[in-house]
Amino acid sequence: MRCLFFLSIVAYTKLLNVLLKQTREFTSNHVDKLFDFLLLSNAEQCADVCMRLRAEYLYHAGRFSDIHFMDVQGNLLKYDGEESRESFEKYLKNVFNVANTSSLNKEMEIRFLSDIQPGDVFVYPAPNRNTYGHAIMVADVAQNPSTGSKTIMLVEGIIPARSIHIMRNLEDTSFSPWFIINEESDVLTFSLFKFKFTDLKCFPLQ
Repeated sequence: MRCLFFLSIVAYTKLLNVLLKQTREFTSNHVDKLFDFLLLSNAEQCADVCMRLRAEYLYHAGRFSDIHFMDVQGNLLKYDGEESRESFEKYLKNVFNVANTSSLNKEMEIRFLSDIQPGDVFVYPAPNRNTYGHAIMVADVAQNPSTGSKTIMLVEGIIPARSIHIMRNLEDTSFSPWFIINEESDVLTFSLFKFKFTDLKCFPLQ
């Protein structure tokens, strides 16, 4: 999935006040830009944002039959509402209530860092009931033609539900919102979160 849909979304406000679904503001220093995108429910958190953006991409492309996600029980939830926006949003709200990082991790396939593409997801499930997993989506990929090194831009939702946002690079703010990918590293640090290289996943080919 190229980033055509991401480029069609207006990113606004350079910093920092992120609107919570409950209409309060949350100040976060790892947010770079916000998507001009209203959240659908209080359940729209990290994995839900990844599913939302994929679903929106497919919906706007008219690929309605390709919109489906797995719930925590392993059931496949298919969208069958065609172009009805009301049906689409109702479907997504249901998905948000029954899917999470664990189900997203199970339905996706491992992607090698060398093959990273927009629309891929870094995801790890919660190791136990007392902790959270996390998921962030790759919004764009750029490659240095001379060195072959790659940089990526990342999109995130988080708990509690708040505005979908592009992540800030806290390790190198002058380079933000881009992150340099070290394909030799076992652990990748993106602002506040650490992922293993094996946490990069892609949605199965249709």
